[in-house]
Amino acid sequence: MSVATAKAVTIAADLPSTDYRFVGLLVIALFPALFWTALIAAVGSMAGTGISQLTLLTIGTTIMATCGLIGQLLFARVQNPS
Repeated sequence: MSVATAKAVTIAADLPSTDYRFVGLLVIALFPALFWTALIAAVGSMAGTGISQLTLLTIGTTIMATCGLIGQLLFARVQNPS
């Protein structure tokens, strides 16, 4: 076994499994989307204007997609640090 092969095996052994990466991505994407959507709904309710459910759904989906994309790019960078 060469030094490069041993190093590649060591790096591969240190990476988290796919399940943990999926759960991490879910946490990164879902919780900020829920938080900001709930905050926007609460502020709209306190201001006296009801924000439609479609608008809240669109805002939440956009936040979740953006956070998921950024999280996936960060995970890919950790996996391939070249």
